[in-house]
Amino acid sequence: MFNFQEKTLRNSTHPILASGDVVKIEYYPYWPIRVQVKDSASIATLKALGFGDGIVDGPVISDTSILTFEDARRRAKAEIDAYANPIINAKFTTNKGGLHA
Repeated sequence: MFNFQEKTLRNSTHPILASGDVVKIEYYPYWPIRVQVKDSASIATLKALGFGDGIVDGPVISDTSILTFEDARRRAKAEIDAYANPIINAKFTTNKGGLHA
């Protein structure tokens, strides 16, 4: 086990190291990746429907499996594609039973 804050290395499961043994430590620091993506067509549609300036901030996505900016942009684009069109509620009257809006 390696603790970078305490600058310690502990041998927890392997036999005791002998003199001359070499230990290689690889450390990959975690840096959060942040991107912001816009969809101009969706913004224009929302603005035309009266949703202010048409810009709606989505939730911040915390996904530790995203390792590159390109992956983050693809994930953001997928979120926009899924929620770009506004949901409009509508009611209708019909003589046929069993239909729902």
